[in-house]
Amino acid sequence: MNLNEYQRLALRTSGAGHDRVKNGCLGLIGESGEIVDIVKKYMFQSGENPPFPKDKFIKEMGDVLWYCAETVSGMELELEEVTLRTGSYDKYSLFAAWNCADIELTAAMLSANAVEAYVSRFVEGNAMRCAYRVRDIYKGLLHLCDLVGVTIDEVADTNIEKLKKRYPDGFDPERSIHRPEYERKEQTESASTHLFTIRNKAL
Repeated sequence: MNLNEYQRLALRTSGAGHDRVKNGCLGLIGESGEIVDIVKKYMFQSGENPPFPKDKFIKEMGDVLWYCAETVSGMELELEEVTLRTGSYDKYSLFAAWNCADIELTAAMLSANAVEAYVSRFVEGNAMRCAYRVRDIYKGLLHLCDLVGVTIDEVADTNIEKLKKRYPDGFDPERSIHRPEYERKEQTESASTHLFTIRNKAL
C-alpha cells in the first residue's frame, strides 16, 4: 500500500478529540525506545549466537510508523509528502546518513530524532522542523528494513493487520487499556511467580 493509504487506515485506530501531534511525538519517543530495547537485549541478554527477533522487531517498527502517521495527520499533512521533503531543514538532521550498516546506531538515532521532533514542536514551536524529523524517522525505518531483510510495505501491512484484530470496530479506549495479549502474559507471569514461591517454601 502507498503511505497515504496506510495513513488513512492508521487513522481508523486513532482516538478523537485529542492533540494528535503531541500524542504522535510522545508515541514516537516511546516506540523508538522499544526498538532500542530490542537491540540492547539482543546484544547483551540473549546468550551466544541468538536468532534476531525479527517478528517482534517488525511489529515495533510498525508502531513507529503508526505514530509517524498520527503526528503528520495532526499537522494536516500527508505522510507521503512529508517523507519526500527536502530543503534547508536538512542541515538540522541529527543523522542524515542512513547508510551505516550498524543496527545499534540506526536504532539510537531513530530515538534521538523522535526526541528532536517533540522538542522542535513543543519547546521551540517549530512545526516545520518537527515534520522534517518525522521524515528522518521514516528514513531510519527504511534503513532498519534493509538491515533486517524486510520491506516497509510488510511493516505497514503487519501493523494494520494487528490493529484490525485489536480494534475491529475502530479505536476503543477500553481495548487500548485491557489488551488480551498483555493480560495473558501477566497471568502467566503471575502463575510462574506463585509456583516459584511455593517451590521455595517447600525447599
